Amino acid sequence: TTSDVGDNDDHSRNILWAFIAAKSMGSKTIGLFSAKTRNLLKLDFIDSAVIVPHVNTALIQEAHLALIHMFCGEIERAL
Repeated sequence: TTSDVGDNDDHSRNILWAFIAAKSMGSKTIGLFSAKTRNLLKLDFIDSAVIVPHVNTALIQEAHLALIHMFCGEIERAL
């Protein structure tokens, strides 16, 4: 997840490498994005994308946090 983006291509390089590593291990990937990070959607490593349509960093982070809690709850119920 990333909620802020800079003007250069080096932004979120760690996230790019995490997606690459996950795909190399055969994992499915879910990307949490915002209106500010749509440029990362062009990555071929993302199976599913959730986009928060906002540019306010605090609101984006709150939405991402809520989504992460929902994902974790569903994973725990499936175990």
